Amino acid sequence: MTTVGCVLEAHHKIGEQGAVNLDTPAGRQQLIEWGNAHQRARIVSFQLTQKEAEMIRDRLWPDENLLGATSGKGFAIETAEEVGVINEILGPRIHIQHSQEHEWRLQTW
Repeated sequence: MTTVGCVLEAHHKIGEQGAVNLDTPAGRQQLIEWGNAHQRARIVSFQLTQKEAEMIRDRLWPDENLLGATSGKGFAIETAEEVGVINEILGPRIHIQHSQEHEWRLQTW
């Protein structure tokens, strides 16, 4: 049985990383810089159990797997309704709020 690592994270919105050519030094540097910006944008991170992540996934993304074919996955939590589901499953231990300035994600690996 595969064990999945899971976190719920909030970040300041920094935008998505566009296409990067990892075959070039400039492309690799661009990816490194975006990763560094992503780390600086992190506000909070909650470690979740696999069971908690599966409960969230079952309610919000029932047709998705927690893991991709070769790596983890990130699930964007974009609506007040999705935030409500998160709070219902994780409350009262964890309570999050929907915000236009921040981005919540369920991240698995």
